[in-house]
Amino acid sequence: MKKIILLTLFVALCGCTQNNDYNISGEGRTIYASIDTSASINRVYAENYKHIYWHEGDEISFFDANTYNSKYSFAGSTGEKGGEFNAVATGTSSALSTTYGVYPYNAQTAINNDETISVELPATQLYAEDSFGKGATTLVAVGKNASDGRIYFKNACGYLLIKLYNPNGETVKRITLKGNAGEKIAGAANITASYGGTPSVAMAEDATGSVTIDCGKGITIGTTAESATEFWFALPETTFTSGITITAINTSGATYKKATSNPVVITRTDMLPMKALKAEFELSQPDTNEIWYTNGSTTSPSIPYSSAALGATIQSNSYDADKECWVIKFDKNITTVGDNAFYYNTNVTSIILPEGVTSIGKYAFYFCTKLTSVTIPKSVTSIGAYAFYCCYALSSVYCKPTTPPSAGNGFVFYNNASTRKIYVPEASVDAYKNAYNWTNYTNYIEGYKFE
Repeated sequence: MKKIILLTLFVALCGCTQNNDYNISGEGRTIYASIDTSASINRVYAENYKHIYWHEGDEISFFDANTYNSKYSFAGSTGEKGGEFNAVATGTSSALSTTYGVYPYNAQTAINNDETISVELPATQLYAEDSFGKGATTLVAVGKNASDGRIYFKNACGYLLIKLYNPNGETVKRITLKGNAGEKIAGAANITASYGGTPSVAMAEDATGSVTIDCGKGITIGTTAESATEFWFALPETTFTSGITITAINTSGATYKKATSNPVVITRTDMLPMKALKAEFELSQPDTNEIWYTNGSTTSPSIPYSSAALGATIQSNSYDADKECWVIKFDKNITTVGDNAFYYNTNVTSIILPEGVTSIGKYAFYFCTKLTSVTIPKSVTSIGAYAFYCCYALSSVYCKPTTPPSAGNGFVFYNNASTRKIYVPEASVDAYKNAYNWTNYTNYIEGYKFE
């Protein structure tokens, strides 16, 4: 049995025996909400696209004649088609003609004067196994009158299913979807909904054109097309007239990008599956006068221990939101990373050196305890003793030279993560395993397709 979906979806006309209405005045009130099973994509388990049910702890926004945007929490258990929601927080006064419910709860959700519903469709959605993440989709319900506490939710979204695989089992950190014609698919939107009717979504002028699935610490994708990992995008009803572009980033900052040119049509309540894609990741490369790094922050830069060891003067050290990393720019090309250059830098989590660097000095990254990945350019011919010594978190070394660089001693990569892999060009695996001072790492060396 696969993982239960993290959310509540389309309220079902489930034939329960409770009274049609609830008394919803006063504190501690209760409403009854269920999910519309008429939608073709309802499901809770991955196999056979079954129904989507409420999940324990789901929260909704509720509006009635007395209160405006009260928070209600599901009182039932995960897997139920319908059940009671109890008031958690009471909203402000209201004067609406009927009741409304919106999933998920958001303090900014509002009912306009014309009783359209203002919502925020998430530009970042959380990954969930074989499903879309909690809070990714939007559901709306409209009561039959201003005191109707028994409401049925309907889906406002459709779904695009992207499937990725890689024979090496790459670990994906996030995947972003954009329409090639700039279609707006996230951010501010207005939903028109009526009792018994079908909700429709109109994106606002300031809405955005991309949606990202955040995979947290990373999701290791399947190794074959048959075992490809699913990424579910919850989207408003949209026609991508010129196709879409998806961009996946792995935990080492390498990128896979795929664009289509044919129209892609997203229909409310339906799931559109795409063919499984072999995701071959490529490492982006700094300019010859740059070094790229991450340090877990977008506001606080890290400074090299010895700028003189880099043979150039730092002109800027700024965060690049598009690259999602810090970029150090120098006044000249970097050809060496000298002794102690980043010595004892305990903030840096990954680093990419530019092509043109020919040598990495002794203790260059000594005791960089958070450096989880490093990319060594193909121009490097020598690596000094203890260069990556005691980098306890270092798990991925991308070593691009086709000829193994000379290594100062057998402790260049000593005391790294126990799961460390040293990725080298596919045609050079044997050369690395037999090279002087590389034999200590024979069991960690694997072939990698860099280009």
